[in-house]
Amino acid sequence: MPSLPSIEETITNLIKRITLHLESSRVISEFFRDISLPESVIEGLRNKDVYFLEENLVAPIEATDISGLRVLGVDGGMQMRSLSGFDIIMVRSIGAMFYHKPDSVVASYFPSRTPDPDILIIPSLTTREEVDRLATLKRLQSEYETMKAAIKNMQPNIALLDGSVLPLETDRPQNPSLANEYRHTIKIFTELLIEAEKNQTALVGVVKDTRSRLFIQLLSSIVPRLLKLGLAKDLLNIDYRSVFRTATDVTFVNNLTQRQERTAVIREKTHIPELNIPVIRDVTYLKPVSFDIPLRIELLHRTPENSDLAERVAQIIQSLSGSNPAYAMPNVLMEADARVRIPNEEMDLIVDSILTRAGLKFIGGEKRRSRSPF
Repeated sequence: MPSLPSIEETITNLIKRITLHLESSRVISEFFRDISLPESVIEGLRNKDVYFLEENLVAPIEATDISGLRVLGVDGGMQMRSLSGFDIIMVRSIGAMFYHKPDSVVASYFPSRTPDPDILIIPSLTTREEVDRLATLKRLQSEYETMKAAIKNMQPNIALLDGSVLPLETDRPQNPSLANEYRHTIKIFTELLIEAEKNQTALVGVVKDTRSRLFIQLLSSIVPRLLKLGLAKDLLNIDYRSVFRTATDVTFVNNLTQRQERTAVIREKTHIPELNIPVIRDVTYLKPVSFDIPLRIELLHRTPENSDLAERVAQIIQSLSGSNPAYAMPNVLMEADARVRIPNEEMDLIVDSILTRAGLKFIGGEKRRSRSPF
């Protein structure tokens, strides 16, 4: 009977595979940096739901003058605590707006500099996954409501959401009992989109950690066209199919782009979940700083004529993101994130107050296994 490989052998083999994959990805990235997509390839994609708007897959991006610009950043914070028989969910959101004057920046906040959290106490659901899903929906509802009200009251030129600009399909709950919460989330988001359009505010999502494969899948789909035109023969010398099957956008684009560069804009014809309202999402990956992975920038709108707006949005985010060479997020979202966090100590105070006033102090916040005397 053959012996199983040792841990050292397993690790060595994994390192070899990862190294080969990364090297192949680097070679493919260098190839695509140096070519322009033929007009025939671009036009061949235009009748599809996902296509490139530009011929060059990489473009330099310069910081732009943002004097007079009102930039809103919205983020949400969340804490959960499971006790015997019920769960406590705390959420809050904050909008931080930076008004850029020629020689200074004025900050204002909505609804306040330190908003109180919303507290939800519910009977324990069947699984932890359901509690997590409910908490996520409550956080999204809070973020969308805050952004909608902030846009109405503060009238920013651009509104940045920390995360995807559209509700994700993965946010859709499997439990029918949470279906109404999901529909309510979609309703609030639709109201947000309408408010942004009314105020002519660009609605943008900034995603710092993404597992999307939209860019890599689109690139993979055009390789056969390039091979027919004799423009991609170099790819035949490496296992490019394996890279396209397994790479995520951010790992590939990290090789493709350098500091102050962005990828070609991808236009995605999609819809608001549940309601099937058609919308357009323009996506580009931007690398504002040297020592962080690219940001995924998503611009949502309903007018196909806005083909140049994504470039303008990328310039603005580049201007907001150069302060720390190791962290790419725009400063207005960093400010919102710092203010919206709910510390563990704050959660502890709330839980202790609820238990004490309800005469349930004996339950405590710890699981039984953590309170074992042995």
